[in-house]
Amino acid sequence: MSAKTKGWLKGLAVAVITAGATGLLQLLLNPTEVALWTFAQWKGALILSGVFGLIAMLTYIAKSPMPANDPE
Repeated sequence: MSAKTKGWLKGLAVAVITAGATGLLQLLLNPTEVALWTFAQWKGALILSGVFGLIAMLTYIAKSPMPANDPE
């Protein structure tokens, strides 16, 4: 597997972990409020968690060292 592919896979793992942690943090801070959310609020929370995950993924990939002479 190339270094670029490994970087993207690690970035994707960081994104999933960040999105999960964001959702878990919201659940831990406001469990009663989260229990009363409507479907639209759940969708908004999932989208926001995904955005945080995407930012984390792109940040991780940008900071990852990539080989200068990548044959791909």
